[in-house]
Amino acid sequence: MATVNDLTNLFPAVEEKLARLDNDFPAQVEDFRQQLKIFQDAVSKKQEEGRVLSISIVGRVKSGKSTLLNALLFDGESVLPQAATPMTAALTFIRYADKCRAEVQFFSKDEWATFQEQAKKFDEFCLRARQEIEQEQRDAAERAKKKFQIYRPREITQTIIRDRVKQHLDITTYDIYEAAKEQVTMASKVSNSLPSFLGTTQTVISDVETTAELTGKLQDYVGANGRYTPFVCSTTVYFNDDRMKGYEIIDTPGTNDPIISRGKKTTDSLAKTDVVLVISPAGRFVDSSDLILLSQNLPLSGIKRFELIASQYDLAVRGNENKINKQLEPFDRLIEGMKMVQHELSDSFRSRIEEIISTAQKNNNADREKWERLAKAEPQCVSALAFILAKRWDRLNQEEQEYLDIFNEMIPGYQFDRETLEHFSFIDQVQERLDEVKSDKDKIIREALGALLDAHREKFTRASADFLTDINKRIFTLENVDVGQLQTALKEQTMRLQKGRASLEGVFEEAIFSAKTKFQSIFSEIRKAKADYARLNVQTESHTVTKEYQHDKGHGILFWRDITGTRYETRTRSYTVTTYYADAYEAVDQVEEFALRSRGELEGAIGSAVNVDALKNNVSDLVLDMFKDADMDTLELLKEQLKSTIRKITIPDADFGDVDYTTMITSKFSGSRIEGSSAIDELKAAQRNALNAVISDLEEKGKEKARQIEKSLHSAMDNFVNTLIADLRENTEKLTRDLDDKKNALSRLKACVKPATELKDIWN
Repeated sequence: MATVNDLTNLFPAVEEKLARLDNDFPAQVEDFRQQLKIFQDAVSKKQEEGRVLSISIVGRVKSGKSTLLNALLFDGESVLPQAATPMTAALTFIRYADKCRAEVQFFSKDEWATFQEQAKKFDEFCLRARQEIEQEQRDAAERAKKKFQIYRPREITQTIIRDRVKQHLDITTYDIYEAAKEQVTMASKVSNSLPSFLGTTQTVISDVETTAELTGKLQDYVGANGRYTPFVCSTTVYFNDDRMKGYEIIDTPGTNDPIISRGKKTTDSLAKTDVVLVISPAGRFVDSSDLILLSQNLPLSGIKRFELIASQYDLAVRGNENKINKQLEPFDRLIEGMKMVQHELSDSFRSRIEEIISTAQKNNNADREKWERLAKAEPQCVSALAFILAKRWDRLNQEEQEYLDIFNEMIPGYQFDRETLEHFSFIDQVQERLDEVKSDKDKIIREALGALLDAHREKFTRASADFLTDINKRIFTLENVDVGQLQTALKEQTMRLQKGRASLEGVFEEAIFSAKTKFQSIFSEIRKAKADYARLNVQTESHTVTKEYQHDKGHGILFWRDITGTRYETRTRSYTVTTYYADAYEAVDQVEEFALRSRGELEGAIGSAVNVDALKNNVSDLVLDMFKDADMDTLELLKEQLKSTIRKITIPDADFGDVDYTTMITSKFSGSRIEGSSAIDELKAAQRNALNAVISDLEEKGKEKARQIEKSLHSAMDNFVNTLIADLRENTEKLTRDLDDKKNALSRLKACVKPATELKDIWN
């Protein structure tokens, strides 16, 4: 079976044949060369897609993402940097390059202002919590005093204050505000003013030779004490390590992203990758924090494949040791424990996801698709640490030896050896899954290249045959027609074409009318579809607040309660606080989906509004019908030129580009959680404005494109007959010149037969 390389290897020989034909058939040669370039560009693009396996990682901080990647790609070596803390886990792209370097995108000034505002609110929450606790302590001291008791208030620590704040906020909101506070605090330690580099993207490291040196210098930008860490939005790291060849890693932030613009960049990246590894610690597998993270980060559609990884598997087996049948041999107990954890993880995950899908179906949520696809993934347990210990078995450092000792305490009486550790890690299982993804991708690329090969081989074969036919027709004409016959044929052609002009214009007018009708229809459909993307779920969260108060029971008989100190009784009063909120990410997703769908439908409608091939065939058939009773010379001379003239009928393409309409939301709302009726109304208004912008922009572009197409068709209609007559006249003049020097002309044309024949035979 021929390959793409087999075909492209023919191109030098093809070009040599074309060069020998260029002088006599420049239009055909130029068309052939354009087809070759189209094929080469399409092949290059498809091959580039197949060179790199893109892997995205989704998982919260401390889930073992970096350790797993180091085990998978670098044989357990600590090559990839780890996130410093949850709030500094920037979006990270890791790629191969000939030279090690790193690029950093810093937060914009508006995004940093969002962090500062959230940090300020967190301070306010903490202040109110402290005041609340202090008041409770004063009340308690007063009660103790009345009872002649001694009250010793405990120290109000930051932990106590933050625990109280958590009672008033849902966990997601608390995490966002706490992360912002820690980020701003971290920034204040390195800079008292806003850095000038905010809002820029810079190559910050380039003068390094090794991955180890690059990783070390990166600590300034991703390390826990890095000078620039709090200001970094995303990093792109290029490693000169052959093991990175063929891979691109996208490591997503390990927390819910409070910055919408970066969150959108994350979902866009995930939608373009080949496989998404969802990583969650086996001991807390896909808990509420993971579900919140997945809800934000996973795009509504576009993900090709999920792989669900239960990391830190060894901890889960150790935690289940007391549930394992103690009558079994130690090794059998280990195997039983592994199976137990696997079943528990699968069952709990499936139950949790099915509940989410059921709720999504009831509420008709657009994100149901991604949960349904995730539900099909089978969790794979992994212990990257076990793999690293196995790989470093002969050179364990003190810390690694301590880890091995802990492993050996997992199942009483069982001691791990190197082989069992590596098997227990299940890294090979994950690698097999990635190899399967790579194999599937390679197959898709091969099939796409095969389709390209078949289509273009047929096209090149047909064009080559046409070439040879045109040459032989030209030779036949020169050998059998004189100048008088040429002039007579030209007059006959001109007369018949002028006579049939109205009929030809009718063919074009029919195409123009059909296009107008389709244009109007698609704009109406897009406007109707807007309502499906204008919904925004307003959710509620309620929590109970309990406060103490003093209840006066009265003096009692003979002021007994006053004397005994039992007059006042501490009671509690509870009330429910309800918070209304909306997710800005949902609004962004809705706008993006609407824009994508509308643009695709509009491009498809405009692209199919005029069937250019059908139009060309109709025009050709009508012209030939005008000459059905003409003499053979007139008809053959017409056919020779008609094909070339009809090739000139073209219309503009229907590509509208990629416009980001979501900036109408992200420019107004930096944070993701929108609370309060007023703010929610503003978000809804921004969403409506963005949807309207999609419609108005696409309508404007669509109408302009429709005008261009109609103008192109009108131009073709107005000029076709004149162009064909002019081309026939030019061809007649060329043939007349050749007849004046008939011997040399025939010699030249017959010399073209050999390269044209060779060109035709090349594709067989």
